[in-house]
Amino acid sequence: MPAPARSINGRCWIRRSLTPWMLLSICTLTRQSAHAKTRELRSPPNWGCRTKRPVGYDSHDPERMKFELHRIIGWLAWLMVAGSGHAVDTTMAATPAPLDIGALMQPYDPAVSAFADEGYSCWDPQIIKGEDDRYYLVYSRWAKKGGDWLTTSEICLAVANHVEGPYHHLKVLLKGQGSGHWDELMACNSKLKHFGDKYYLYYISSRHGPARGNIRDSQRSGVAISSALTGPYVPLDQPIVEPAAPVYNLTVNPTVEQMPDGRFLMMLKGDLKPKKPVEPMGQRVEGMAIADHPAGPFQIQPELAIKDIDTEDADLWWDAAREKYFALFHAANFIGLIESTNGLNWQRAEHYRVCGNELLRTDGSWLKTAAPLQRPALYRENGEPRVLCLAVAEPGHWQVVMVPLKTEQRSRAANRPLLAAVPPAETPKAVKPIRVVCLGDSITAGARLEEPAKDSYPARLQALLGSGYSVTNYGVSGCTLIHKGQPNVWSTLKRLQTDKQEPDAVVIDLGINDTCGGTRHCWDYKADFPGDYRELIEALRALPFKPRLWLCAPTPMVLETPGVDGSRRADLTERIPRLDELIGVIRQVSKEQGTGFIDLHTPFVGKPELFTPRDGVHPNKAGYEAIAEMVAQALQKTSP
Repeated sequence: MPAPARSINGRCWIRRSLTPWMLLSICTLTRQSAHAKTRELRSPPNWGCRTKRPVGYDSHDPERMKFELHRIIGWLAWLMVAGSGHAVDTTMAATPAPLDIGALMQPYDPAVSAFADEGYSCWDPQIIKGEDDRYYLVYSRWAKKGGDWLTTSEICLAVANHVEGPYHHLKVLLKGQGSGHWDELMACNSKLKHFGDKYYLYYISSRHGPARGNIRDSQRSGVAISSALTGPYVPLDQPIVEPAAPVYNLTVNPTVEQMPDGRFLMMLKGDLKPKKPVEPMGQRVEGMAIADHPAGPFQIQPELAIKDIDTEDADLWWDAAREKYFALFHAANFIGLIESTNGLNWQRAEHYRVCGNELLRTDGSWLKTAAPLQRPALYRENGEPRVLCLAVAEPGHWQVVMVPLKTEQRSRAANRPLLAAVPPAETPKAVKPIRVVCLGDSITAGARLEEPAKDSYPARLQALLGSGYSVTNYGVSGCTLIHKGQPNVWSTLKRLQTDKQEPDAVVIDLGINDTCGGTRHCWDYKADFPGDYRELIEALRALPFKPRLWLCAPTPMVLETPGVDGSRRADLTERIPRLDELIGVIRQVSKEQGTGFIDLHTPFVGKPELFTPRDGVHPNKAGYEAIAEMVAQALQKTSP
């Protein structure tokens, strides 16, 4: 028996045994079917199926009953929900509101979200999230004293546990390549993108000319490619885009996005008109270019994105929810926003002006700069804007600022009653550095150096990796791997535990002293070497902090080193084939145990210039630096 109807304020509410939410589900499915047969679909609000009749509609058509049923069920569902007292949030079903980045901007905390390297001007910020769930800041820097962005900039990487910071310098990613290269002088104004299984670091560079104007107009855009976010990055030999009408004189500040058809779209800066290198700079414009591959070459397109005002520093992205491209840029006194449906024809966004040359701090004060805010870059996560990065002029230098953004969903809900209290934002925590311990012999300790605390390979490794790492040197002169050698690594392992070191990574460089004969008798126990190495690996893995392990093939003994005398030569000649044998064992143990492996041997063979004169075993300062670079590269690749 049907449920009775009730009248409220003159309206009749039909109550059925079906719940309003079940009817809503039916409505959604039937509305989709009806939509396929209509030219126009309207509903009070969002539900129901009040429609214009389909083109070719016939009252005797068998489909008529189905169509009318769609309409009736839609109205019933709407009436049931309206009368049920259920509050329904329609914001997710609605078309996203026009993008308004300025309305999302929040005050920033200078102690957390302002970043600068000591002694440097920092510039050109961009955030990218790593596979380790940490946040990486790609930025450019140049020395405050004697530096110049146009000739000495280098691109760096910093890291944080929280998207807003605080960030800590990690390493240098790219520098100018030197004389004879198109990117001779510097690397700057970068954008890091992840396409497929590669990372593409887009950047600009310059080369020398007879005057500064020549350097300015020599600027081009290039790309360096890596399999890992942290590098190493290998630059291409040539620029990836050259000036062509309507973009003249230079091609710089590239920002790249993949298009729906698989091609790659670039926005870049050039000049509006041709000029001679010594002539004053004219109006700057934003042009477009397209390539079939992320490494180019890119071809300039005939239409400019911005030509009515002087602009630069674009940041391009595709907004899937709005089905539009957006691009930020900076002009003389504001940060602006433009949009495009196809990437080639651009117009001002509805909320065109994002902000002026001032930013609000969390203490209520305002940062006001005489120079424009520059290099805007929007970090988005899961499609939601999270942080607006900007380069900010301070007295005597530049720094970068990460401005936090409200989520768009929260912004839309700002004028609606809250159903529950919003929990306070997580307080950013200081980054815990990655702890690295270097186990080894005199080569790890830095023997033959005047200042091993400064120039040993662990010390240089610390300098290369930066403050995101903490490197400790546990090298002991004469140390062996085998138990029966004295001193041996097992004593070092006990000291490691006594010192309460809890490394995240351990680099082991041992084997040189295990080749010794004579009074040390180490080679008499060569059969113990494989088993003792496996035992060391098991002991390290049994530690509660479970560090990642890298085994090194030791550096070679180089007879060509100047000054090696007869007795030393005879000793090394006997030990060289022994070392080759042990390296084979180390390689095999590393493979079977699943550790990292670093070949410090092969790159040094036949390189006497990297060894201490009259020695032939211990590297010189340049040699230790080379070891540090190889270890740093290994640590920054995928962990073993």
